[in-house]
Amino acid sequence: MGLSDHPRLAAFRRPSDTDFVAAAQAFLTPERLADFAETPNMLYRKDIWSEMARLGLFSIFAPEKFGGQERGAFGIALLSDCLKADALCSIDLAVYVQGIVAATTLAHNPQNELACALLPKVVTGETIVCSAYTDADRSQPVSAEEQGDNLIINGAKTLIINAIHADYVVATVHIGREGANCIIDMKSPGITLERLARASNTGSFVQGKINFHNVVVPKSNLLVRGISRQWLWETVMAYSRLTNVSSILRAMGALEKTGEDILAPRTVSGGVMTDMPAYALWRSRLRSGQTVLKSTIVECILRLEAKERVGGLVAGVKARAGTTAYQLSAQALDMAGGSGVLAGNPLGKIHASMRCKKFAAGGEYDLLKLYGATLPRPRAQPRRVH
Repeated sequence: MGLSDHPRLAAFRRPSDTDFVAAAQAFLTPERLADFAETPNMLYRKDIWSEMARLGLFSIFAPEKFGGQERGAFGIALLSDCLKADALCSIDLAVYVQGIVAATTLAHNPQNELACALLPKVVTGETIVCSAYTDADRSQPVSAEEQGDNLIINGAKTLIINAIHADYVVATVHIGREGANCIIDMKSPGITLERLARASNTGSFVQGKINFHNVVVPKSNLLVRGISRQWLWETVMAYSRLTNVSSILRAMGALEKTGEDILAPRTVSGGVMTDMPAYALWRSRLRSGQTVLKSTIVECILRLEAKERVGGLVAGVKARAGTTAYQLSAQALDMAGGSGVLAGNPLGKIHASMRCKKFAAGGEYDLLKLYGATLPRPRAQPRRVH
């Protein structure tokens, strides 16, 4: 049973969903995903990218009037089921940035002509739009100086998925002390690109760094600001983080199957691996972890559909899920032979993928703080006077 088939989400399903998911899975087979991983930039080849768009992977969250399906938070479950074979999280982020982050950001700016013009092209895959949030140097965030009807952009953004192949970027900039988002044409003079190398080679998507040097952008490219921008940010982050959690759930499922295939037949100290306490504990933690995580994802989807603000909750779930999955993959690797396991081994690939899903201590701490801020605080007890 996939996420979208969960009984608690039955009210959001449509009769066409079964065929929709089946068509996506028939295209994104393990064999084709392996081809993407082995062939640089194949994922972004026009025929591949257009076919993913035709199958609807970029339209799930876009409004119907722009050619989208407008499935709301339930789309997270649908997309996760479409990417069932992507156990190594090889293409998920490329799809998320185009179909969730870009589509949702543009859709929440109906007053912006450029956003409305780009959104249908994002849905059809004709145009690739990436998102640039992370400053290359936190002490020098990307700035936008106002000059008449234009903004002059300077600075650098990094860790940008799809950047190398993007036609436009939605970038966060600082106008004085105020933060803002604006759409920037990647062909603008003054933009240079750098391709980044990742610690894991399991992903087929690409990441890059964008340098802005006196890039001129019309003020009309600015998107919503103030409270509207904050609400949009919370929505996009909640959707994208929860979809990341669904990726972790898929990887844990693959870890269970791969681990059992590789570890179960082994003999250890005169007995079989399945009789060892360490193996039994690992399998129990992995199975219970998947059950809890699946229920948590469904609960978060229901709360998002109810328009609740669950950004902090989702942040905490993502941080904890990533760490747990990483630890379980490391335990499987230890039982399979530890550091002697080759990177090409299926368990080694899953572990490398999970390493990229796990936050470094600092990032995880920030996410858990955000989660902690959403928890109910106990009422202060009145002090007794003796």
